[in-house]
Amino acid sequence: NGSASDAASTAQQQQQRQAVLQPVWVSPASELTCTLNAAVPPLFLGLDRTTGAPHFAVQVAAADVESLAGSYSAKWVSARNAGPELAVSDAALMAVASGLAQWNLDAQYHGTSGSPTTPKDGGFSRTCSSSGRSLYPRIDPAIITLVTAGSGWCLLGRKKEWPRGRYSTLAGFLEIGETLEQALAR
Repeated sequence: NGSASDAASTAQQQQQRQAVLQPVWVSPASELTCTLNAAVPPLFLGLDRTTGAPHFAVQVAAADVESLAGSYSAKWVSARNAGPELAVSDAALMAVASGLAQWNLDAQYHGTSGSPTTPKDGGFSRTCSSSGRSLYPRIDPAIITLVTAGSGWCLLGRKKEWPRGRYSTLAGFLEIGETLEQALAR
């Protein structure tokens, strides 16, 4: 069946793309021995509040993904799956790194002119090469809500494809012109 094999191939490509976008903690940075994806600049994530050490994220070139994981006795895990196991500060850094890496990949060319863009501000913005216009990651309004009833009860949801035992509060993006209440009801 051609459509089943096409769907499997598409799913495999999506898994590989997601795996490449995830950060690997390497300290000190001089120990990182791999090729980086030139389309995504080193992303400056800020300074550690305790030590003042800078945090950067880089995107590894697809060819080096498996060898890098093997050299650190690590495995590739999505930010969503790894997040609950991380300290809150590390999970936040991983979320920012993943989002910025994806945006930098998607914004290599200006959406209107098609001209190449160049990264600036540690990966938090890009500049159009033809117009000089600054581009920034899109921010979509969203709602996350914990619906409670009585003492100790709350309503949780889950997607069919999630692993057994994973649940979530009710959440979603707002449509244009929609109120928070309308989004929650939807």
